[in-house]
Order: sequence, then C-alpha cells, then structure tokens
Amino acid sequence: MAIITSQTVLQLVVDSTVSHTSSIDSTHQIQCNSLSTIVARRIKESFTTVLTKFHAGYFRVSLSLGGQALLWKTLIGPTDNKSTFRLALHTFHPRAFTLLWSFALVTLVLLSILYLLRCLFYFKMVKDEFLHHVGVNYLFAPSISWLLLLQSAPFFCFNNPYSYVVLWLVFAVPIVVLDVKIYGQWFTKGKKILSAIANPTSHLSVIANLVGAQAAANMGWNESAICFFLLGMVHYLVLFVTLYQRFSGTDILPTMLRPALFLYFAAPSMASLAWQSIAGSFGTASKVLFFLSLFLFMSLVLRPTLFKRSMRRFNVAWWAFSFPLSVLALASMEYAEEVKSDAANLLMLLLLTSSVIVSVGLIIFTLLNTHILVLPHNSDPISSLPTLRSNSTTTASFMIRSMASQRSQPEVNTPQSSRFTDGIKRSLSSILTKFHAGYFRISLSLGGQALLWKTLIGPTHDKSTLRHLVHKFHPTAYLVLWSFALFILILLSLLYILRCLFYFKMVKAEFLHHVGVNYLFAPWISWLLLLQSAPFATPKTTSYYVLWWFFAVPVVALDVKIYGQWFTKGKKFLSTVANPTSQISVIGNLVGALAAASMGWKESAVCLFSLGMVHYLVLLVTLYQRFSGSDRIPAMLRPVFFLFFAAPSVASLAWESITGAFDTASKMLFFLSLFLFISLVCRPALFRRSMRRFNVAWWAYSFPLTILALASTEYAEEVKGSTAHLLMLLLLALSVLVSLGLTIFTLLNTRMLLPDNDPISTLHHLPTVSP
Repeated sequence: MAIITSQTVLQLVVDSTVSHTSSIDSTHQIQCNSLSTIVARRIKESFTTVLTKFHAGYFRVSLSLGGQALLWKTLIGPTDNKSTFRLALHTFHPRAFTLLWSFALVTLVLLSILYLLRCLFYFKMVKDEFLHHVGVNYLFAPSISWLLLLQSAPFFCFNNPYSYVVLWLVFAVPIVVLDVKIYGQWFTKGKKILSAIANPTSHLSVIANLVGAQAAANMGWNESAICFFLLGMVHYLVLFVTLYQRFSGTDILPTMLRPALFLYFAAPSMASLAWQSIAGSFGTASKVLFFLSLFLFMSLVLRPTLFKRSMRRFNVAWWAFSFPLSVLALASMEYAEEVKSDAANLLMLLLLTSSVIVSVGLIIFTLLNTHILVLPHNSDPISSLPTLRSNSTTTASFMIRSMASQRSQPEVNTPQSSRFTDGIKRSLSSILTKFHAGYFRISLSLGGQALLWKTLIGPTHDKSTLRHLVHKFHPTAYLVLWSFALFILILLSLLYILRCLFYFKMVKAEFLHHVGVNYLFAPWISWLLLLQSAPFATPKTTSYYVLWWFFAVPVVALDVKIYGQWFTKGKKFLSTVANPTSQISVIGNLVGALAAASMGWKESAVCLFSLGMVHYLVLLVTLYQRFSGSDRIPAMLRPVFFLFFAAPSVASLAWESITGAFDTASKMLFFLSLFLFISLVCRPALFRRSMRRFNVAWWAYSFPLTILALASTEYAEEVKGSTAHLLMLLLLALSVLVSLGLTIFTLLNTRMLLPDNDPISTLHHLPTVSP
C-alpha cells in the first residue's frame, strides 16, 4: 500500500514537472514565433517602403559610374597622344579599372533588381511614373547605363558576333520603343504637348539614342548607328529650341532637381563622341558639338546661385552633376587626341579632374547619407512634382528705367565759369545722354564696306570682265575709305567710353534693355571688321593676335551672359525678348570666327562658328514663330529686319574661311540669305513708316546689304557663271548706293542724329513670363 501511494505521488510529481516544462517550451516557442513575425513584418515594411519610394531617377548613380568606367577604359586604351599627361594617365592600373567597372556593374544590377520588383508588385506606381513629365525621361536611364557598361566591359570584344550583338539588341530595343511612344506623342494628338512638358531631363531620351549609336558604330553597324544618331539629333534640335524659348523650362522643376540642368551639355558631348565613332575621326562636326557643350558648361558654372538651394541637403539628384561631367571630359580627351596641343591637353586635365572629384565626392556623400538616400527628409523631388503643368503663362510688364528720366540731371550752377564753357558742358552732356550703342550701326556699315572693297581689289582667280574692272579700284581710294571708317569708329568708341564713365546707370539700363543689349556687340564687330580689312595689318602677326583677343573676348563674355540667361532661371525668356536685333549676337560670333580663320586658328574659328550657328538656329525658329517678333519693334526700327539675311551671309563667309572653299554648306547659307533678302524687298510696305523721317536706324540697311554683296562675290568666284556675276553686280551696286546715300543723308541731317524720341529710348515695355 505504501509502495502504491509513493508511486502515485511520484507519478504526479513527474507529470507536473513534464507539464511545467512543456508549458515553458510552448511559451518560448510562442515568443520566438512572435519575434520572427515582427522581424518579418518589419523587413516587409522596409522592403515595401523602399519599393514605393524607389524610382527610375535612382539610375542617375549607375549612369555616372558607367560614364566613369567608359572614360577610364578610353584613357588606358591605345592612343596617338604622346603628351606627358596622357602618358601618365595611361599608367592607370588595369585592375583598378576592372574594380571600378565591377563596382558599377554591381550597383546597376542592384538597381535593376529593385526596379524589376517594383514593376512586379507596384506596377500602378510604375505606370504613374511613365505618365509623369519628369519621371518618364528617367526610364531611359537603365538602358543607357547598360549600354555604357557594355562598351566599357574589360572582357567583351566589339567584333564578337553573338554576345555583344545580342546584348546591344536587348538594351537598344527598349530605347526605340520609348522613342516611338514619347516622340510620337509630341507631334500627334494628346495632352503631352512638348511646349508644356519639356524640361532638362528630356535630354535623356536624346542621350539614349546617341549612346546606342556609339555602341552600334563600335560593332561596325554604321547604318544602325546613323539611324540612332539621326533620331537623337533631330529631336535634340527640337528640344534645344523649345527649352531655350522656356515655355516651361526650369519652371516646372523644383530647386532640388536643378542639377538636371547639367544635361544641357551632356547631349552635345555625347553627340560629338557618337559622330566620332561613326565617322572614324573627331572631325569638324564633332568639334562643333564639343564647343557647344563646352559653352553650355561655362554658362552653367558661371551661375552658381542657380544651384545654391539644391545643395543645402544631400539628395540623390546630386548625381545628375556627375554623368554630364564624365561625358564632357571624355569628349575633351578625344578632342585633345585630335588636336595635340598644350591648350587642349590642359582643358582635358581640368575637365578630367573635375569629373573624378565630383564622382568620388558623390560616392562618399552617398555612403555617409544612406539613411536619407531612399527616405529623404522631404518628399522625393520627382514624387513632389505635379502631374502636368499647363502651358498657360501669365504676362507681367517688365519696366526699364526711362533714359529720358535719367537725362534730367540737376545742373550745377557755376557762375564763375564762362558761358562758352557752360555751353560745351551742356552740349556734351546732351550728346552723352542721348547717345547709345545703336549708333555703332554706322561703323558696322563702313567696316563692312572696307572689307568688301579690300576683297574686290585683292588677288582673284576670277577672269571675268566685271571682276577685272572692279579690280582696278585704286588702292588710295580704298585706303581713304578704311581711314574714314576707322575715324568714325574711334569717335563713336570715345563717346561711348565717356558715356560709361559719366552715365554708367544709363549704360546699365541699356544692358537690361531687350533691344539695346544686342547693340553692345556692335563696337566689337566693327573693330573686328576693320582689323580684317586693315591695309597694313597682316594675319599671323603678334599685333594681329593681340588685337583679335582684345576684340573677341568681350563677344564671348556677352555670349555667356545673354545666351546663358535664355535657358537658365530669370525673367529674360527668349520667347519674350527675341527680336531681329538679337541676331547681332550671332553675327558677333561669326565675324570673330572669320577673323580667327584668317589667322589660321581653325579651332577657335570652329568654336565661335558653332556658338553662332547653334544660337542662330534657335533665334531663327523663335523669330519665325513670332511670339513677340515685330510686335515690340516700333515702325522707326523696322530697318533692323535686314539683319535676317545678314547672319547667314556672314556664316557663309566664315565657313568658307574655315574650309578654304565656298563649298556646298556656304552656298546653302548664301541661298538662304538671298531668299530672306528677296522676301523683305518684296514687302516695301513693311518699311514705309520708318522711311518718313531720317533716323540713324536707317543705317541698319547698309551692313546686311554689304555682307550679302561680299558673299555674292565669293559665290561668283566659285561658280564663274554669267548669272552669278550679274547677281554680284546688282548686289554690289545696291550696297554702294545705299551706303553712299546714307552717308550723304547723315551729313545733311546732323541735327537729327540725336533725337529726343530715339526708338531705343522709347522702348520701355518688355513682357515677360512670370516664374
């Protein structure tokens, strides 16, 4: 009995112990299960947060790294450049490049996986991104990144018939599909009107085509390369003009996304490289594109305040600085290899250093700020943008201080001075307050005539009777003409210097004026014309070089100021300030190119020519569309319409100086100027009101006619036909008669040269688009 009782008690103890142990185990299991559930839930929430806030804009990182990989592969590759700097870079260890490429590949694979998961689980958000006017452009970034890594791969061969070709097709086909969708909706029915949605990120679609063209050219697929290059450049042209006109421009971009403005110079840089791959050399076309990208880069760098607000807090948008700099550095390297000069190598060194420093800095900033990389302090810039901003713009009046109000300066009474001295003071003060840069129209016309007659009496291969008779023009008469032009230019320059010294506020008001600012190019153009037509100055001499620099640098400085504000932030929207006098800025670049080519400075000539022609194209389209056009030019200033054919005439002469022959391109420009001249001459009613009373604005007729006559002489020398010589005779006679008539009218109407109601002074309303 005792034994049974003890067994029962023992059984109860054992059962209770087992029960207690099992309860502890179950409690521990429940706790473990709940902990794993919490961890899984948090991982899922974090993963969900990453996928919902991640977008194609993060491929900026892979774009930059891919650009750096391609840059360094090119640097360590074979080269004909024997400069010390290039040889030093060539020692960059291949393993370091392989490490860089591998890092870029890992980053791109990671970003691609994340975006594929986003497409799988959040396709609606991807669709919204596609419908976004900024987000849709970054859909090109993954394909661009893969194509860059494909070209820079250390183990791929371009001539591999399978792997390289297959991968190129995989990455290039999505670009074409997006091209058809995006470019197609620009000119067909739909709400995505280009003038309303265009923004700097739109350049990515162009860059994608150009990168595809470069990769295709490397395989030897020239036809595919030309096709992609054509698609990219045609739509780049459309974009370039639209963004310069700034119907939307940077206004639909928040400050955090302003680094995307650097894409302005990424597209022409990539185009220069793509064309080099197609043509086999960094020729004139590639140089023109490279100089354009260099100018756009300078225009942005000289406006640091534009990016000040975007740099306050780190954001992934900062990576938009890196890729354009890498591509520009790569283009500068190819340019230096072609030119083989110290200046080109120094430029390559500066751009390469900037590119590397920016890329390394961005990597460090990104690693130090990973907690705000996907989870920014504020909402992501692309997510915070409105879906689509309408194209309606409000117009505000932009008032320039009236020059007349500044003329009424209080006179200082000097009873001790004589009346004669007071009279001289009042006269000089009256002249300086009424004088402005528009009076340099006279020196422009006389300088053009001097250059025309120097060309006519110079050596020629044209044996026609007409040219032989013109060639007998006495050198003394030409010397008198040139001296007279020099005297007038010196007199005008002295007056303007005095105006700057004593009435600087009026000069500043002139600079802020949408018409007056363009005539600030006129003094420098006049000096360049007289320099080329000088009877005693010969090119390729030290004095000629120094004078060219002295007269050309202000032209470039004005370019950076005026052209830069057209496509960056500010009130000077091209679509509102463009007028026929804006073409004087183009003429300034082309005359500078003409003078540089005569010295044998072909690179400087191509640079200035490219700046002039690209912006002439923008101006021509804008003025043809007549958003403002002649509506803000009073009747007295309508002679400036003759500048429409002056620009292509100078361009034909500049291109002839660069190439050494009046070839097809020069003929095309000459025919364009001839057509524009005929179009204006057939509309005499346009100028009827401006001819009622003499005004200095009449001198705007002379210079364009003189340059057109000069272009016709070069055309006649090239063609050697009777029709060409007859055309030359007509234009030459018309040019001389107009210039001579204007000189006589001016001498007979000296009292009317400084009227109180000067047209430029009375232009004070300047409509702008409110930001």
